[in-house]
Formats: sequence, C-alpha cells, structure tokens
Amino acid sequence: MLNRIKRTLTLLTFASVSVPLLIAEVPLETTFQMKAEIKDMRMAMERLHFSKKTLENEEYKDLIVNYMERLDFNHLYFLNSDQLLWEQRFGRTLKNNYLDKNELYPAFYIFNTFESRVGDRLEWTEAFLSGDIDLFEKDTYVTDDEDETWAQTKIDADGLWRQRLKNEILSEVVPDIREQLEEHYGEEPVPELTHAILDEVIGVEKQNELVSEAKTKIIERYQRWYKRIGEMKAAEVQEDFLTELAQLYDPHSNFMSPDTSEDFGISISNELIGIGAVLSDDNGYCKILELIEGGPASKSGEIIEGDLIIGVAQGRGDFEDVVGKRLRDIVRLIRGKEDSLVRLQIQSEKSVEDKIVPITRKRIKLEEKLASAELFYIPTEEGSVPIGVINLPNFYGPTSGNPLSTRASEDVNNLINKLKDQGVKGIVLDLRTNGGGLLDEAINITGLFISTGPVVKVLNSAGEVDVNRDYDPAISWDGPLAVLTSRYSASASEIVAGALQYYKRALIIGDESTHGKGTVQTTFALPISVYDMYGRDSRFVRPNLLERVGRLIPMKSNRTGMPSMAKITIAKYYLPDGSSTQLRGVPSDINLPSVAELLPIRESDLENPLSWDNIDGHEIESEVLVSNAYPYLQPNLIDILNERSHERQTTLEEFKYLNESISSFKVRYERNSVPLSIIDRINLLNRDDLEKDLLEDYNKRLAEFAFESIEVPLKDIQEAEESEEVAKPEPEDEEIAVVVSEDDDIVQVDGTITADVGETVSEEDSDSEEGEEKEDDTPRIDIHLRETMRIVGDWIELEDYLNSGAENRQIAIHSIDENLVQDDFHWSQLLPVEPSLN
Repeated sequence: MLNRIKRTLTLLTFASVSVPLLIAEVPLETTFQMKAEIKDMRMAMERLHFSKKTLENEEYKDLIVNYMERLDFNHLYFLNSDQLLWEQRFGRTLKNNYLDKNELYPAFYIFNTFESRVGDRLEWTEAFLSGDIDLFEKDTYVTDDEDETWAQTKIDADGLWRQRLKNEILSEVVPDIREQLEEHYGEEPVPELTHAILDEVIGVEKQNELVSEAKTKIIERYQRWYKRIGEMKAAEVQEDFLTELAQLYDPHSNFMSPDTSEDFGISISNELIGIGAVLSDDNGYCKILELIEGGPASKSGEIIEGDLIIGVAQGRGDFEDVVGKRLRDIVRLIRGKEDSLVRLQIQSEKSVEDKIVPITRKRIKLEEKLASAELFYIPTEEGSVPIGVINLPNFYGPTSGNPLSTRASEDVNNLINKLKDQGVKGIVLDLRTNGGGLLDEAINITGLFISTGPVVKVLNSAGEVDVNRDYDPAISWDGPLAVLTSRYSASASEIVAGALQYYKRALIIGDESTHGKGTVQTTFALPISVYDMYGRDSRFVRPNLLERVGRLIPMKSNRTGMPSMAKITIAKYYLPDGSSTQLRGVPSDINLPSVAELLPIRESDLENPLSWDNIDGHEIESEVLVSNAYPYLQPNLIDILNERSHERQTTLEEFKYLNESISSFKVRYERNSVPLSIIDRINLLNRDDLEKDLLEDYNKRLAEFAFESIEVPLKDIQEAEESEEVAKPEPEDEEIAVVVSEDDDIVQVDGTITADVGETVSEEDSDSEEGEEKEDDTPRIDIHLRETMRIVGDWIELEDYLNSGAENRQIAIHSIDENLVQDDFHWSQLLPVEPSLN
C-alpha cells in the first residue's frame, strides 16, 4: 500500500443530484418604472454630484467591465473574449443606444449570460466531482492574484476550476483530519505528516468517506448558488448596474432598491419592528438560530432555537409558503407595523405536527450598536487612576422612519455622568469600529467636550460653504480626553476626532490615520422631485408622454412600501482649519503598531475616490484655548506623552507580543497561494498553528495583567430590550457569499446629513483556510486600549504637576518649555516610569 505509484483518494459513493435549468421568476426587461428611475438617476448624477462630471465613452466601457466583475467577482464564469466582445458591442454605444433611451438591455443580456454560465459550470462541477480526484499531487492554488482577469479559453477556465474545487475539498476535509490527528496524539505535538502516518491514523476508508461528504456538500453549495441566481429579480439587476454607473463618479454613490432602502433606514436608526429572532438559511429552510431574550418570539413560549419557519401569514390571512424563498424576502414578510399580528407556521424537531404561533410585532432596538462604557483602574505608583472608556459603534439617532430611536449624544452624555459619579479622572472615546452615523450627532458629541465653535464645514458643488457649529456652551466632560481611532474610523468619526484635535481638546491615538472619507452623500427618493433636481433653477425637462403614462400604470411588484433611492455624493467636508479629511484622514498624535496598516482599507484603496484639498480656514487662537475651563494640549505636552508611550512600546512585553503578532499575520496575509496536496496543506497549517499557539500562550500570560474594571450600564434599570438581526449567510447558507468589508458613507435622510455603513463587498466563497480556524475563546488583552488608558493616566499626572506648585498653568507650561531645551532634562523627572511586566 505504501509503495503505490499514484495515491488517489477515490469517491466510494457519490450521487450527482441534477438541478433543472432555472428561469428568473421576474422577466428581465426594462419596465416603465425602471425607465423613469434610470432617467432620474442619470440626471441626478450629472446635475447634483459634487464633481459636476460628464461621463465619456471610455468610461462607459469601464461600466461594462465593472458590471461583469460585480457579477463574477472571482473571475470564474466569464472569459476574456466576453469582455472584448461586450466592450465592443455595448461599451461604445451604451450611452446613445441604451442609457439615453433609459434601457437596461445590456445589463440583462450580461446577467442572462452569467446565469447560463453558472448553470453550465454546475453541470461541469457535478461531472468533475463524480470522478476520482488526486489530493496528493504536488500543486498550488493561487488565492490572491493582483493581476487576475478572466481566463482566455474554456480549457484554461476548466484548469482553474479543477484547482478551485480541489481547494474546496481540502477546506472541507482537512479540519476533520487534523482534529482526528490531534485526538490520536493527545498532549503530544502532531508530527510532520506523511502518507504512512495518514493511512495509519485515519485510514484510507475514512479518508474516502470524508472526501465523499465534502463533494456532496460542495455540490449542494453550488446548487444553492445557481438557485439563488435564478431567483434574482430584474430590480436587483437594475440596482447592481446603476450602482456601477454611479460609482464611475465616486465609490460612495449608488442606487438603492426598495429592499436596500428599507435595510438602510434600519441601520441608521438602530431599530426595526419584528419578532426578536436571529434567522438564517438552512438548505432552503428559514431556521431560528437565536431568540432575543424578552423579544416577542421568546415571550410566546412556543418557539425554540433550531425551529424552522415554513409559513408566514399576515394577521388572520392565508399562509404563504416560505420554504425555498430567499431569507431577505422571508424577513420582509416577518417585519411589519408595530403591534400588528404575524402568524408563523413552525416545524420543530420537538413536535410531530407543525404548529401555528401568533406573534404581535414590537419595536426592536439593536442594542449591540448602542454606546457602552466601562470603568478601568490603571495602576500607578500612588495606587490607581480611574479611567472611563466609552465605546461608540456608530452615531445613531432618530429618522423619519424611526422617530423614537435614541440619540447617541444623549447616551454618551448619560454615560459620562455615570462615570463622573464613579470618580473618573480621564475618559477614552473608542471610535475604532465606528464607520459613521448621523452628522448632527457627531456635532452634538463633539459639543459634549468643547464650549462652542465650528465643528465641520461642508462645501457643496455650487461652491457654498456651510459651517456646522456647536452652539451649546455646556460641557459634559472637562478633564483629560483621548479618542482611540483606527483605519476603520470613518466619516462622522473623523469629524469628531478632527474637531477635537483642532481644539487641542483630545489626544488622537491609534493607527497612523483614520480611513480618509471626507465626502458627503445625500439620498433622493425616486422619482426625483423637481425641487431636488433643479432647486432654485426654474428650468425643467418634462418627461415624454410614454414615461408619464408609464408612471401611472399600476405595476405588479414584490417591492416594499419604500421607494428606490439614489445616494449621491453632493459635498465634501472640512475641519475648522479648512483641511479636508478626504484620503488623508485624521492623523494620530500618538501612533500605535497595528495590523490594519497592512490592509487595503483606506479611502485611497477604493476605486475613483475624490481628491484631497483644502478651503479657507483659521488656526485656533491661543487666547481661546487659555480661556477655556478644560485642559488643552500643546505640542510640548504631546511630545512628552508620546515619548513616554514610545518607551513603553520598546520595553513592555505586550508590545513585543503585538509586534510578533503583526509580523506573523503579515506572513500569512502576503501568502498568495496554498498547497493542493493534502499532506502539504496539513503540514503548513500545523506550522501556522504552532506559531499561533506560541502567541496564544504569550497572550494568556499577558492577560493576567488585565486592569481591574467594572461595566457602567447605559440604563439605570436593566430592561429586557428587544433586538433582532438577520444573520449574514455563510457559504453554506442562503447563497455562497461572505461579507468581507464595508465602507462608510454619508447620506442625507429627510434633510438630516448622516454618515453610515454603505455597500458590502461579497465573495462567492472563501478561498482561504478561514473555515478551518477553530473558534477561540481565549481571554485577550486589548493592547491599544491599555496603552491609550496609560497615556491618559500620564496626562492626568502631568496636569496635576501643571496645576500644582505654580501660580498658574501657563507658568508651569513655560517651565516645561525651558526644561525641554536642556540637554540633561528628561521627561521622567516629571512623571514616574511604569515598571515592566517582566
């Protein structure tokens, strides 16, 4: 057996399940409503976009390629010849022959071709997986090719698919084999794997069984993917194509279908009306993954986690069968008006018969996106210093759709007061994961820490500048303040960080700079109004007779009550000194090592970003700073704090751990291929895990030094708040899609400028070994947060020095200035040095 010439894992039993060719449920044709929306969208982009840009023919060719890549983002189904053909056929004439006539024929043609290719590839995949596949052959699979494009020929594409499917089989099989190897060797390390060890420990029969199961699972995955493509509606094709059109102007403009508009409103307000359950797609069944404590579904007592929803009825109406429906459509059926009745037909493993469960919809608050706080006690030579940390995931607040939503500024103010009651000496505002939110709330939150003054300037396409100010002289917190940021801090987060930095009110600590999104978007409901389109301009191009009649024709549609919307970049914003945050972001006063610096997550990494510039502004006057009741930061103070932090970064063990973790991640991140030999794959993963285990042991040791802390509740009485969210589909769920990134947009809803999470970038499935990662519940220390709190502690000590033993603060600062120029002066003469963790 060991001397076999060719090692092949053979599929013992595999039944290929054929899937009939699907036809889209809704005919893919341009309706009257779509024609009106296409015209309005184009007019809005050309007239209202900040750039005042007019697209050229060459850019329309790019639109064809961009739409192809939106459908086939992994370059799996189309060929290079398709691109050349469609650039010639549609690219040169797209404007005159189609868009000027408000026609989406090129988009539908390309989509229909895509659907056909997916069906063809499914049949090819079933045939390929029904045969023997050599998982011991020395070969590699390229997971990240910067120059990747479509294959030249079908033969080339077949070769890429063979490698892809072998990689998917390994991704399914390897975790099980590694688990059995670990069980076999127990506490001993798993040795370098060989054929002999694999056969001895796992056995050929078990290997074949695992491969058979993997093949079946992969086939079912691609069958669901094909089914999902067949269920796509004309409105979804329209949304994708018009979004690509809008993003020729900039990466944050897009077209939103009614479904997307509804989800967008929910994300802004953090509220929806529903039953309080986390749902997912389980092979065509709507499965209840989790019940939210205190939610309507939980209170019914009739539903448990793991139950399947197979039917939904509105009030006392008839049930609609939802088996096989898209999860998004099912969720829309379950949501509804507050206090309205929805009945669910539940299939449960605990019951022989299906049961009907009536539920009254209630307002669900998405608590996980609300502000939260924690009080830490930072050890010093004198004892400990209480530092409060306020985590703000986004700048939420009321919108017209959800007027009862809480405000981020009110919640943050509430938490500040609670921290002050606990005797807090300094505060950290954590905006690392904050991608934006309501601009008004960003201004209000800035106002909690300053007296009055401009916060952000907004320049529109007409050259007009609107200065947004904080007019409230009241200050909620007048002590030392730090804002912890990252490359993910965007839009409204950058306004807050930049304004507080401008007023020298807060230390900005974290990644080298923030995301760099300094553009403003606004949403327009379609059909767009004359006022929105033309403002004070009296000119108006009347729609032709056919369009006017078409808008009056009732249309059979599955759309929600929400309108389609155009989200358009209409302005840029600037800090009070006139500098834009676009592309450059807000630089940190004190920079900390970060893995985010390796990732392409900046605004500059997106396609077609607007450029950086500046407008008239003014530097803050020192007299204004001196007159304020709160401490402000002068460069020499920042230098002292930066130097002290730098010394800790070179001496503390946790920074050694952080730097080693970043280096380890960098090696794996820059790895653009993986072995397709099962032996080589397992050995590679074992080596990676050995390195990660060493780092985890390091992390556990450091976790012993965690600062003492207590949570500070947002509410005095912990109510059973209701929340509902729909689980994003994993590769085995509704479709083969994994959300891998989000960008953050500013929009305007009913006159309120807002910033919020925008589009997502999806992958058909993951080409990495993420599916093989084990769930890790190891306690971790937040090194960036720990160091930020130490820096604030340093500032507190420095303020004590400045405000004691001197006639006034300015005399003390002048004394530091003189000391700093002395050769024998060291900042440690002012502040005690923290001992190492060694």
